[in-house]
Amino acid sequence: MSGDRKLKIAFLWHMHQPYYFDSKNRKFAMPWVRFHALKDYLDMPLLAADYNIKATFNLVPSLVDQIELYSQGYLDRTAIRTLGADARGWNLRSGRKRPIPCP
Repeated sequence: MSGDRKLKIAFLWHMHQPYYFDSKNRKFAMPWVRFHALKDYLDMPLLAADYNIKATFNLVPSLVDQIELYSQGYLDRTAIRTLGADARGWNLRSGRKRPIPCP
């Protein structure tokens, strides 16, 4: 086998979460979307950009909807307990470490 052949690899991250938002109580039942949004959902594309890795990130519609709800100020019970009276003005943007790079 020739040593000059290149292996082509496709990186695909499929990101999903169950739908945790309870429209009756207007709160999230579990904090996982917020936890991952502040860490994995942002850090993984940033890490790929830092190392110039071409990758596809697939976010399912239920995940995107929930991230949008957080950005509008809806909270989960953990955030409400943690942030207390300041919870009303909290949103995902306050947790970003650095801006998302634009191609």
